[in-house]
Amino acid sequence: MPMPYILLGIAVLAFLFLFPSKIREILRGFYHLFVRNIAETPKGARAIYEQSINKMQDKLNTATEALEQVAGQLDTAKRGLAAKTTELKNCETQCERLAAAGKEQDLAILAEERSLAINEMNDLQEAISQLGPMQVEAQEMVAFLAKELHRLEREKITVVGNLERSIRVKEMYHMMDQVKKTNLDKLVGMVREGSQKNQEQAVGARVVHENRLDTKLERIKNEGETSDTQVYIQQLKSKYTKNPVEIAPK
Repeated sequence: MPMPYILLGIAVLAFLFLFPSKIREILRGFYHLFVRNIAETPKGARAIYEQSINKMQDKLNTATEALEQVAGQLDTAKRGLAAKTTELKNCETQCERLAAAGKEQDLAILAEERSLAINEMNDLQEAISQLGPMQVEAQEMVAFLAKELHRLEREKITVVGNLERSIRVKEMYHMMDQVKKTNLDKLVGMVREGSQKNQEQAVGARVVHENRLDTKLERIKNEGETSDTQVYIQQLKSKYTKNPVEIAPK
């Protein structure tokens, strides 16, 4: 391997070792820039929203599963408490009968069962007191997540639609600008500039021509000839009219 590549590799490793936080900041900056550029396109925005929607759906599924478990445990505890309540009543009824019959040994056994039933009922009541609020909280969480999921789905449609519409409008304006700036317009502009230039040159040539000395002499000569002709015509008219008019030659 050439030495310059080896030195470059050593320099990069040294920079990574000495400035790890700087590297993370640079990479984070590139990542945010990359994500921002993707998010400004309809395809990228749709992908980002779908990713967020999938995450929200996973959260909703987890919350729904937790609600089902809590609701199931609460229902089991309530049914167990009802069964133990019935069992306790039956046990107490039997205990009263045994006490009335004087069967102390059997009474002691049933009294122990009564005590166990009471302990189990206390445990079930404690579970119900804990599971009840948990079920309410789980229901609220499921409702919130379902609402957020619906909001994201509607927002995806709106935002992506606005992006697509904005891009179409931008492209339309670009097409209109291109139509306005055609090669034909440029050629017509060149013809107009050429026509104006030729007109200016023609006016300039006329001014130069009229200001030339030989042009001025020719004009004076023509004017003189025109004046002599007019004098001759007037003399003829005066000769054959009743009121002759004397015209002095110039």
